[in-house]
Formats: sequence, C-alpha cells, structure tokens
Amino acid sequence: MNIIFGKPTVTREIIEKYNDLAVVTVEAVKGAKKSRRTIFNKSAIAELDLEKGVTNSIMFGWVTDGENKFVIIANTTGLAEQPTDVVFKTSRNFVSWGADDEYKGKAISSGQLVKHIDSHLGASTEEREYVLVPFKSPEATDLGYDLFEFIPMDSYVNETEVEEEVEFATPSIEEEVVSPEPMSSIEETEVTIENNSTQGVTNYF
Repeated sequence: MNIIFGKPTVTREIIEKYNDLAVVTVEAVKGAKKSRRTIFNKSAIAELDLEKGVTNSIMFGWVTDGENKFVIIANTTGLAEQPTDVVFKTSRNFVSWGADDEYKGKAISSGQLVKHIDSHLGASTEEREYVLVPFKSPEATDLGYDLFEFIPMDSYVNETEVEEEVEFATPSIEEEVVSPEPMSSIEETEVTIENNSTQGVTNYF
C-alpha cells in the first residue's frame, strides 16, 4: 500500500526538440502583459557552451549585407562588455516550454529582444524557429568568442533538401566500349598477265 499526503509529485518525461540540431525559438504572442521568450534548446545550449546554474550573457549583432539581413550571437559570459554591446541575460536554470511544457531549455525573457528581432528580421506574432550555424567572416576574427548566425528553419530545411537532392542525383557514367573493327583480310593470289607471267597481287576484302 502506498499512501501520499499532500500534492503528489508528477514525473514527466523531458523530450528534446530537434535532437542534434541547435535551434533558437522565439515564442508566439501569449497575451497581454506576458513577455515573449527567446529559448535555446539543449543542442543550442551545448553549441553556445551555456552553463546550467549560471546566468549567461548573450550578445546579439544585427547584420545588413546589401538586401540581406540576419542576426549573429555569441556567448560573452565573463568577458568585458562595451557600452555599444547589445547583451541579454539568460535564465540561470532550465525552463519549461512548448504547448504542454514538454521541453526544457534556457531562456531570455525580454520583450525588448523580441522587438529587436522583429525590427531586423520582420515582425511576426507566430512562433519562429532559427537554426544556429557558425558565422565565418574575415571581419569577425580574433574577437575572443565564437559567433553563430540565425538561419530561419524553413530556409535551413530547404537548403538541406537541395543538398541531398544534388548528392543523390549524380548521374552514373557508363563508358561505351567500342570494339575495333576486324582488319580486312589480306590474301595473296595469283593472276595471269597477258605476257603469261605470274605476279603476286594483294587483294583487300
């Protein structure tokens, strides 16, 4: 017999969203006076080297390259911050998120950050997901930290599918082996010339 007084503890299985894929999620609008969080899944936490039990500093950069706009981020925890740096703090521990709070991750609870993202990448009231990929640029070397770029999930999926199609659509090349034509037979025959002499003549067939 098992008797529990008070509120029983409910054990819930924690599911990883996008296993082995570093994803940052910007929550959808949840209602008045509720901040929209920017959440890092476990793979993104590992990629950025964020620590559990520590409030991490995440620096955001807003890049414009011609008509293209994108966001870069870096973990600057423990580094000196400049007055012009746009830095936001993560939660100390993991938070629950998802429709049924089935996921765990570290979050930045800042409506200001979401406004920055909306302003730079386009406003949306829906949930948005971005894949983190290393950002490499000659202009961003020797900074003392690793930079990562936000890639919209749909763009990342489309690029991945195209790469797979190219990989599997490589045509096979069949070499046509052409057998040499048989050499004409050469036959030595004897013909009689008017002077009744016999000479060797070569006939080609």
